[in-house]
Amino acid sequence: MASADLPALTFGRSKGLGFDRVIIHPTKEMMDWLKNAQSALKAETRAKLYVGLTRARHALAVVYDPADREVVTGFTVFK
Repeated sequence: MASADLPALTFGRSKGLGFDRVIIHPTKEMMDWLKNAQSALKAETRAKLYVGLTRARHALAVVYDPADREVVTGFTVFK
């Protein structure tokens, strides 16, 4: 949900822009790939995810509801 003072953009629309903080709502396929780079992810989708992941200057969050005690390598989980 977007707030009047906070932009909500698709990955494509965010290309070339920079933001202090970014929150990404990944698709299931994107999250599967973030958890395991051997998972299938179309090249176009991977490129769009890369754009989203590289927009943040200071902080990046990925919205994900992990299973109990699930560890996602490279991520700090906040509940």
